[in-house]
Amino acid sequence: MNLQEIIQLGPLMIKSSLLVMLLAAAAGYIHLYLKIRKTSFDKSPISDLILNGMMIVFACWKLGPLIYEPSMLWTDPIKLLMVSGTADIAVLGIIIAIAYWSARLRKLGISWFVMLDAWSYILTAAMFIYGISLQQYGIVAVSILGIIVLWTRKLEIGEGYAARQTFILLGIGGMLASLWTSQTVILFQLSAYQMMAFLLSLIGIAISPKSGQEGIEESKSTHTMSGKE
Repeated sequence: MNLQEIIQLGPLMIKSSLLVMLLAAAAGYIHLYLKIRKTSFDKSPISDLILNGMMIVFACWKLGPLIYEPSMLWTDPIKLLMVSGTADIAVLGIIIAIAYWSARLRKLGISWFVMLDAWSYILTAAMFIYGISLQQYGIVAVSILGIIVLWTRKLEIGEGYAARQTFILLGIGGMLASLWTSQTVILFQLSAYQMMAFLLSLIGIAISPKSGQEGIEESKSTHTMSGKE
């Protein structure tokens, strides 16, 4: 699928890149739900926090063009379905989402390791959809391997092991898989996907599961109460 392709859905026309993003986000969220519904975090607000953060990033990325062309809102609002923001606007959205998560996690007494482990389930499924959509089967294989690791090793959310292992796997594996596909260089001879994979592997290496084990006890003691807020 060409990410610049325009797809017609009834009376609406939408860029394929937006459709892939929505499908990947939905797949990731469903994958996380399938995990947490079988754990003590089933009533935790963690999934709601992640969804809110996703919406923040999406809103910034999608409405980014209004920063440069605010008149579009009243002159041609349908055009917003066709255009999207730039990478720097998306990064701004991610920064805002991280700030939001930090504030909420601190208030609710939930460890950051819970959030990171939750994202390991989201990213594996999202990368699977991304790879299938672009017919990049190396990325598909890496994401499937990540899913297998998560479910066969029975990694618990909140310990840090899930995030560490899958982030390193998706990062390094995704970087290697991208070498056999065409990439659009953005910075430092790397594409946006390669930079994300590199950053993901660094985060995985930096995660200390031992610290995560300490944090999970605190999170478990507070997440039930937090879910009632």
